[in-house]
Parts: sequence; C-alpha cells; structure tokens
Amino acid sequence: MEGRFRYTKGRYSKDQIREIILEKAEYKILSLSEVWNNYLLWSYYADGHSGFVVGVQIKSNSNIKVRRIKYVDDFHLEEVNPESVFSMKHNSWKHEEEFRVLQYNYAEVNQFVDVKIKELIIGKNANRDNETKVNLLKSLVSKIMPEVEIRELSNAEIK
Repeated sequence: MEGRFRYTKGRYSKDQIREIILEKAEYKILSLSEVWNNYLLWSYYADGHSGFVVGVQIKSNSNIKVRRIKYVDDFHLEEVNPESVFSMKHNSWKHEEEFRVLQYNYAEVNQFVDVKIKELIIGKNANRDNETKVNLLKSLVSKIMPEVEIRELSNAEIK
C-alpha cells in the first residue's frame, strides 16, 4: 500500500497526477518502524506474534533518502511529487512510528536497499507454532552472521 495515491478531483492538474503515477513506479521503498515491541505491529505484520523482526542499520548511500512518515488527516501535498506521496500516512497509523527509505530506481543501483542486519527478534508465539522452523532460522543466522544478536520477545516487553 506504500505510495497509494488518492486525490480530490480538481486539487491537482492531470499532468501532476500523471507525473506522480509514472514516477512513483521508479522507486524502491523500505518501510521500517522505530518501535520493535508494539503489540499491534506484531499482530498484523508478524503473523500474530509468530514471526520475527529484523533489526537493521541502513548503510550510507547517496542514492537513498530516509523520510520519517508524516501522519495527517488531510492528504494535501505541499510538494507534488512521489516522495511526498510516500512520506504521508493517515493519523490512524501513527502508532507505527514509521520511516521509509526511498531509493530511485537507477539502472546501475543495487536491486535492494543496503542494510546491515543487527538483530533478530523472534515473536513470543513463534516456538509454539513452528519450533522446528524457529530453530532452523536461529541456527542459520548464527552460522552465517554470528555477529547478529538473536533473542526471543517476552510478554513483559510487549507494549
């Protein structure tokens, strides 16, 4: 849903709308949250607390822009461009405390936003639902990236 563009008829010219729709397809988006222990985020993004969170550090790159999401009731664009569309969300999503990493899709640029994996947080229901898969994931991460901290989320940490 990132960058879904709805507009009020007459607010923007047809050329502005066409430009946004065409240009927004040229971006790669990485959506991140500043919070890792929000009950709602675990519920709808991590399969009801059965999934996991990957904590990352974004590597510096001149081809990316990091934007904190602006939560609004009115989607009036101050600047009419795709980055403005990608940088807004309705106030009802404010609990996500979201950032978006935007990378323009230059042909010579890496396919993915470059990150360093720092930690892996296993959901509080993950072992109950998929103990074998969780153990395999932990084992693989430990062998391939031993510097990554692996831990399991506790009920006490959920807010």
